[in-house]
Amino acid sequence: MIRTGMALGVGVTVLAGLVSTAWAADQSAKAMDPIAVVQAFNDAFARKDIEGLTAQLIEGGVQFDLRPAHADQNAAQGLTEELKARWYGVTPILFAGTESYARKVKVIDSRSSSDMATVWATITTEMRMPKSDKANSNSFTEVYLLVNTPDGWKIGAMMDDRATDRISTTTPTQN
Repeated sequence: MIRTGMALGVGVTVLAGLVSTAWAADQSAKAMDPIAVVQAFNDAFARKDIEGLTAQLIEGGVQFDLRPAHADQNAAQGLTEELKARWYGVTPILFAGTESYARKVKVIDSRSSSDMATVWATITTEMRMPKSDKANSNSFTEVYLLVNTPDGWKIGAMMDDRATDRISTTTPTQN
């Protein structure tokens, strides 16, 4: 009887610890401020963590494009794209085609109210291609519009002034 009571006590203690840890992790995610969410989104690139970066995005969010990212893309493809779809489409190609890719964030300005926030940042990317000794660097301004959801701050829209690069998005045909 004493063993059963001890086992039950240990079980309840372990269960309480798990619930407490899960609650603390949930509260930690909710407590992230808008800048921390932007940082978490960008940090996920270096880890090649698609789920980690898309976890920072709100369902139905919007990516605004001023111009095509790559020279071989059609400029008439449109100004907007669904945000999660964009990153679920781009990141597998980016991660598979690079040895490493990192985005460094320097916050220029951040403003927030209880329900919405903006973060303006200079993003510096460093991308190293396979079989290359040096990384290519690019710098641009990116603006994030965040929404305070019941699950905490989420990125609802993004826009940047990134220049069109020369990287091809198509595979050359083989003869």
